[in-house]
Amino acid sequence: MSKRVKAGEGTLFAIPRTDGKFILGQVLQEWMPGAICIAVFDCLVTPGIPANLSSVAGPFSLPSVSKSEITKGHWPVMGDSDLLTDVRRAPHYEFEKSGFLGASWHSGAIIEKLVDAYYGLDTWEPYPGRVGFLKSLLLPAHH
Repeated sequence: MSKRVKAGEGTLFAIPRTDGKFILGQVLQEWMPGAICIAVFDCLVTPGIPANLSSVAGPFSLPSVSKSEITKGHWPVMGDSDLLTDVRRAPHYEFEKSGFLGASWHSGAIIEKLVDAYYGLDTWEPYPGRVGFLKSLLLPAHH
């Protein structure tokens, strides 16, 4: 059994792609117990090697996921940093005043599908009946 790792505001982690490479993610906020908002960056990283944060551009997505993707080790932790983007840009943030009623989060598998589609490794339409779903997770400048 693997050891649980901590994941809090500023935690950097690696999201796997189907080609064996990883991209950078960062925890922005735990907005409900077990639900975290993350930033997904267009930045290749190698788990175990510190990321060069000076070359990181803004994120292409700010989704929310289960914290367990990181704490159970599926997405390897790479360290901690000051926040690389403003959490107030995230879709869940508009629900803060209502106690996040109406905010949504997605499975890690969906975020990995998003990453693969973004890099051209998979289709933008992997889910029948949900046309445009993955593209809806992109920030406006990346549509």
